[in-house]
Amino acid sequence: MELLVVVGILVILTVISVPVTARVREYAANIRCVKNLKELGHGIILFTLDNNGRMPPHMENPPGVFFRGQVPSWGPTWGEYIVKIYLNGNKQFFFCPFRPKTWGEAAGYYLDYAYNDRFYPKTSDQSEERLGLIRNTITNPATVILLGDCARYSGTTPVGGYYSMQAADRLFPRHPGSRVNVLYLDLHVENHHYIRTGTLPPVDHPLGTKYFKPQL
Repeated sequence: MELLVVVGILVILTVISVPVTARVREYAANIRCVKNLKELGHGIILFTLDNNGRMPPHMENPPGVFFRGQVPSWGPTWGEYIVKIYLNGNKQFFFCPFRPKTWGEAAGYYLDYAYNDRFYPKTSDQSEERLGLIRNTITNPATVILLGDCARYSGTTPVGGYYSMQAADRLFPRHPGSRVNVLYLDLHVENHHYIRTGTLPPVDHPLGTKYFKPQL
């Protein structure tokens, strides 16, 4: 009888501990994702300090005035440059712990985190001499999204990461509960519920276009 009681207690403790352990793992993985976003964000800030306050381009191909040939031609993106120059070449910052196992290497164009390229406005001639916005002139750093969990899609199926975005259509809610992490220009991270519907969220939604537009 005593043995049965002990076994029963162990079974109950096991049943209780399994969901707790799963939640702990999810929490730890989310912390790693937040750390990745913050490290990449710090790298972008360091870039601005080295470039007269200018925000980086999302990519330069052929190599332009900012990256100066310091990234491979197959991946001349902000991520490759920031990691190489400011983060000791550690490409693990490209990998979100919640990324699907079917995705390939997170590098080049296919990062797990997209950069809001509204910080680097396009011009009609697409000249290499285009300049990013000056960070200190942006008046809404706490509400404008800098980086976020992202994907590129084949139809409605996410097939890998991507390096840039201008709106929520590239965001990928890969965290439990259909949630997505986004980093703001002031380097705080928020976790928002998001369901892709094929249309953009309303402008004033936390992931609406309002929050992708730097204000000068």
